[in-house]
Amino acid sequence: MWEGFAQQAPGLFLVFTRLSGLIVTAPLFSYRNVPILLKMAFASLLAAILFPYAMPPSTAEFLSLSYFLQVLEELALGLALGFVASLSLQAIYLAGQLMDVPMGFGMVNILDPQLGVQVPIMARFYNIVAILVFLGVNGHHMVLMALMRSFELLPIGQVSWGPGVVMALVRGFAWMFVLGVKIALPIMGAIFLTDIALGVIARSVPQMNVFLVGFPVKIGVGLFLLVFVVPTYVRVIAQLFSEGGDMLSHLWEFIGSLKG
Repeated sequence: MWEGFAQQAPGLFLVFTRLSGLIVTAPLFSYRNVPILLKMAFASLLAAILFPYAMPPSTAEFLSLSYFLQVLEELALGLALGFVASLSLQAIYLAGQLMDVPMGFGMVNILDPQLGVQVPIMARFYNIVAILVFLGVNGHHMVLMALMRSFELLPIGQVSWGPGVVMALVRGFAWMFVLGVKIALPIMGAIFLTDIALGVIARSVPQMNVFLVGFPVKIGVGLFLLVFVVPTYVRVIAQLFSEGGDMLSHLWEFIGSLKG
């Protein structure tokens, strides 16, 4: 029994390495409030489950230089897959940050326990909404299914890191910024019109302290519009994370760019 395990251990460790890389960067799995031991146990359990499905070919000699390079390649692939899967959540996070400054929340930060840093209020709010929708549409299941399919489309040791990989990442970044601006645009546009109205009032009534009045007015306008646009945002985010949505399409595009 131990001889059979020793023969399969190098391949099992390569599967575990790809899974560990994804858990480090994938949405939900990578958050700091998830204990590291739990992440390692989850990666080990998934590796044991997926190992018969992955069926890694005979690997290089254990602890050799070529085997070490294979480990690095699988780790890089897992990190890249998780990062591409997280672009959707990053776009929503960006939208919240873009809304904070015009609404007057640019200097008001709260602690994000998931990232361990200070973040603006609206960015945190949109991030929480996106996570709830992500769980509601079983987005975490889709990420794991995409990872399982990656072993079929990208067998261990058969990954091609060509120029197409860079272009796929660039398109993913561009899509993330465009989506973030689109989500934030309604409230940003309303605040811009509010600034114009306040400017007209300042010219018409010079005695009024527009700076004193402007902050609560813009915050009120932003929060008032938020009540009406959040249901639409929830539907957009649900479509984003659903099967056939943009998150999976970018994952498949990235996986396709890695095929030799």
